[in-house]
Amino acid sequence: MLNNGDFIVGDLKSMFKGVLTIEPSYSDSDFKIKWKDVKELKATQRYFIALSDGLRTNGTLKSSGIGKLIIHKGEGDYLTVNQSDVVYIKSIDSGFLSRLSANIDFGFTLTKANNQQQLNGNLRMGYLADKWTTRLFYNTLLTKQDDASDIRRNDAGIEFLYILPEDWVLGASVNLLSNTEQSLDLRLTSKMGIGNYLKYSNTMYWNVLAGFAYNTESFLPILNPSKELLQQHRIENHLRDF
Repeated sequence: MLNNGDFIVGDLKSMFKGVLTIEPSYSDSDFKIKWKDVKELKATQRYFIALSDGLRTNGTLKSSGIGKLIIHKGEGDYLTVNQSDVVYIKSIDSGFLSRLSANIDFGFTLTKANNQQQLNGNLRMGYLADKWTTRLFYNTLLTKQDDASDIRRNDAGIEFLYILPEDWVLGASVNLLSNTEQSLDLRLTSKMGIGNYLKYSNTMYWNVLAGFAYNTESFLPILNPSKELLQQHRIENHLRDF
């Protein structure tokens, strides 16, 4: 129920940055509702829930008076919190696939002017656990056109974030990049750090991070410019003689 007295029946999918997303059975579009406009709710599905004090838990949700929510974590295990302290909700269950997200995109572009052909692909995968989250991505781009060298660009990476007590987080990532346009065979960047959420609410995410990074690069071999110049001079001389 909303503050204006309206009732909405549907599946509560998520709440992020103060916006609640509900999927009703009678509409093809999801409803977006401000979290502060929700007066009462009851959600029997299991959810991952993050609070402003750094606590992460999971369970079902039910209102208990004005401005209060009860999180039922398990048999006989309840937690009562202020509704305003809930900053993140995502529907999950105990199965692996419900915590996994994936997205794949492919595209092809053809430009007749210079016979340019471009193929691109993107892959995104993520997993959300009670105490940690990870994300994997891969992007590829191939461009071909007349009177120009082929361009290939590939980048991939994996990120890991572990939630520590009192809003501390530990993170690490590895990124790979290759780009023929930059004559870059491989760039490897590794990062690790620790941070803290100074402010974590429905209106603001403010955190500080500190850590270190390691970067290494290798480049594609470059053709001997003297040979190219020699070949160009030979062609010029031949045309001049002709």
